[in-house]
Amino acid sequence: MIKIRRKIQKISGSYYLNLPKEWINNRKINVNQELEIAILEDGTLRIAPEIGFSPKFENEKIVLPPEKYVARQIIRKCLTGAKTIIVQSKDEISSEIKEEIYKFVKKLPTAEIIDEEKERIEIRNFKYTSVPAKQAIKRMYQLTRNIFTQLLEGEYEKIGEYIKDINRFFIVVVIHIRSYLTHDIYSGSKIDHEFLPIDALDLRMLADNIQRISSIINLNLTWLEGAPLNPKIKSFAELIKKMFEKAMKSYFENDSIKACETWETYYQLVEKANPLLSELKDEKSHLIIYNFLRIADYSRRISDLVP
Repeated sequence: MIKIRRKIQKISGSYYLNLPKEWINNRKINVNQELEIAILEDGTLRIAPEIGFSPKFENEKIVLPPEKYVARQIIRKCLTGAKTIIVQSKDEISSEIKEEIYKFVKKLPTAEIIDEEKERIEIRNFKYTSVPAKQAIKRMYQLTRNIFTQLLEGEYEKIGEYIKDINRFFIVVVIHIRSYLTHDIYSGSKIDHEFLPIDALDLRMLADNIQRISSIINLNLTWLEGAPLNPKIKSFAELIKKMFEKAMKSYFENDSIKACETWETYYQLVEKANPLLSELKDEKSHLIIYNFLRIADYSRRISDLVP
């Protein structure tokens, strides 16, 4: 980031500020061209040319051959902001490749197949901005909290669907942040971003930790094989859930005291786990307890993000 100091000038009762010549040249700003000025919540002014959202990428069409890993390439291209991805073959695209593309496109909340022929599939990557990153993260947390409760109560039916929703919201966060950082949204978008560049990494780490916690909950569900939690493990898991909720609350409220308390809770939970591991001898119980401790560790990492 380049910092430049300028003095405010007052001419005929109005205040003026000279814009850096380097910025004018780099952005190809012309005389009489309109600029958009946004006043952010933290008092920062954002000045941007009214050129819309990343036109270079929005008009881009990417043609991919129907190779073995083409579905993963589609996700990669969507995450980097490509608007249209075309899978093109000289011959008919195999059913295996098609099924793989269908499966991966369904995981992307912003992508849809809009056209399909025997030898061609066109995927359109729609704008993600209807769900801001922070709102998507909040929803990830709410869904993860829900599946944690359902695991404790033995109500497993909807956990799989909630996991899919969590993963979709995670992709929303990744697309939002990557597009923002990669395409310099501050200088080219009409979107009123709810975070600054310095916050982007923290938001990405927060979303990653929440997704990992949801995956561990799902892993414990697998180990349970439809059976309810052992009552003693359940009591321990309830404490883990409270720690997770407190860590998230410390982040949302920017509360460093709660964050420090979360760290203390982590060490207390490790101490509580030892006698429980000694009492329950079977391997499956040990794996489930260790997984709950991993959730506590990720919760601690969430509290680390509080300044």
